[in-house]
Amino acid sequence: MKRFLLGSVGLVALMAAGSANAADLPIYKAPPPVMVAPPSWTACYIGAHVGAGWGTKQWEDNGGDDFSDNTSYGVNGFLGGGQIGCDYQFWGPVVVGIEGSYSGSDIKGSSHLPFENEESIFSSRIRGIATVTGRVGFTADKALIYVKGGGAWARESHTLTEIPVTDEFLQVSQNLSSTRNGWLVGTGIEYLIAPNWSAKLEYNYMDFGSKTYFFDQLADDSVTNKQQLHSIKFGVNYRFGWWGKGPVVANY
Repeated sequence: MKRFLLGSVGLVALMAAGSANAADLPIYKAPPPVMVAPPSWTACYIGAHVGAGWGTKQWEDNGGDDFSDNTSYGVNGFLGGGQIGCDYQFWGPVVVGIEGSYSGSDIKGSSHLPFENEESIFSSRIRGIATVTGRVGFTADKALIYVKGGGAWARESHTLTEIPVTDEFLQVSQNLSSTRNGWLVGTGIEYLIAPNWSAKLEYNYMDFGSKTYFFDQLADDSVTNKQQLHSIKFGVNYRFGWWGKGPVVANY
């Protein structure tokens, strides 16, 4: 009986000592969660693009009495080039920016003039398109949906060829080159595919108005050309000067 009492007292003493030591241990607290802020679009960038363009050419005789000189035809072809610009994000999801671009192109087309005694052919080729535009958009996760507008310039050439029905070797042609200016509106979506890299898909409508030409070797009157173009471009941008917000640690 005496041994049992001594053993019980010892067990109680050991339990009391263990409780005291446990009370002295530090309480473990889990670290606060790390929340990653959405990336900022505030940056400048440089990139490249490829795509296609298409549109119409409308010719009208300015003499007013020779409808055989009036014609219209479609033009289409590939384009590719580069762009450079800067964006600034504010008010949460709102992004504004400015961009300049240049595309070398092979957009071309031709048509026969109707009702002519000899075979007459108008042909056109757009060799380059430059744009300077502003844009505004809204972010959705890693995507930027935007609209844009500004100025556009096109470097093009036109050729009028006349082939007499009696002798095709007596054909005469004249080429005129010029730079057209007009305006542009467009829309697109850009997506962050990796740190500092984004890809975009964009549609543009360009109107270059009317321009007068005089093929003095082949015509008695000047002719006016009206031109509208559409383009679809896929591009990739490298965003340097990247000012993302980085991780944000929650405070408790």
